[in-house]
Amino acid sequence: MTDTIATLAPEATTSGLPFTLDEDPVTDATQDALAFSTRTMVLALRRKSPTFRRSIAPSSVVEKTKTQDDGTERDNVDPEMLSISKHLLDKSALEKITNADNRYRTFLLTYETPTEVLAPGMWLFSIRLMERVDQRTTEYITERAAAVEELCTKYAAEKEKAQRRLRDQFDESQYPAEDKLAAAFAVTARWFSLDIKSALRGLSKAEREKVQARVQGELLAEYEVARRGLRESFAGMVGIMRDKLTPDADGKAKALRDSQVARFKDFLKTFNDRDATGDDLLGDLVTKANAVLTGVSRDTLADNTFMRSKVQDTMEEITTALLAMDVVVPSRKLREAGEV
Repeated sequence: MTDTIATLAPEATTSGLPFTLDEDPVTDATQDALAFSTRTMVLALRRKSPTFRRSIAPSSVVEKTKTQDDGTERDNVDPEMLSISKHLLDKSALEKITNADNRYRTFLLTYETPTEVLAPGMWLFSIRLMERVDQRTTEYITERAAAVEELCTKYAAEKEKAQRRLRDQFDESQYPAEDKLAAAFAVTARWFSLDIKSALRGLSKAEREKVQARVQGELLAEYEVARRGLRESFAGMVGIMRDKLTPDADGKAKALRDSQVARFKDFLKTFNDRDATGDDLLGDLVTKANAVLTGVSRDTLADNTFMRSKVQDTMEEITTALLAMDVVVPSRKLREAGEV
């Protein structure tokens, strides 16, 4: 892997891929996996956050009580059965930072390409989403920095407030120094490409063949994970739409939230950018869903019986097609049971 993006738009080759592995032919079995490696980028995110929570000894807060028999004192509970922690600052002091972190994480989870091999803090994205993700990441870093700066300006006051509330449990040594507080919340983000060709260049033929076989196997596994993950994301939203558009046992229409319709439409709109595996079968179903939902709002589905029925029928057809692709569309009952 490399942090350069100079290989994002290489020249096409006769194999149909943006590159070939030296002079070795690219077999049909690995074409998809190799193409997948050129369609994705890795965002390496390093985010520091000091812990404003500490464990405390239960014995220091457990009250003593007198026995009825001999007047001796004993704990009213066995301290070894307790686990107690304290907040060094009031939660509200960190709220803006926490909210920024949560919103950004939701964004990453919404647009990431599923993966099973990358370490925590490493996020895989379709290369077509790189500009959008990079812009959102810049916005997040700016927003978080502003929230951290605000915390720094009121840090002394927040510590005084904590000292009044923690009393004997207050310990100055557990707090980051004021001049080091901002650095304790630092965020860095870098892009890396899955540059297989550069990784193999310079190896002997025997070593190259060994590494190439392993890397291609790993890429093929990641390709399958990414393809199934996108299909399952689509299936989950189809399942919600289908369930919400199906009347309940009494024939009453169910409530469909604006956010549910908006999230589904965003997926349909950005599908081509999300799809790093060239999934034509899923693409056909996305096109079908997009066609029936174009110009349709939540209010339309709530008020127009004909459109509600039309969209419901389309969701049923898509469900059948997904089942034929071995993708289960979760139902409300399954979700409530925790099975999906």
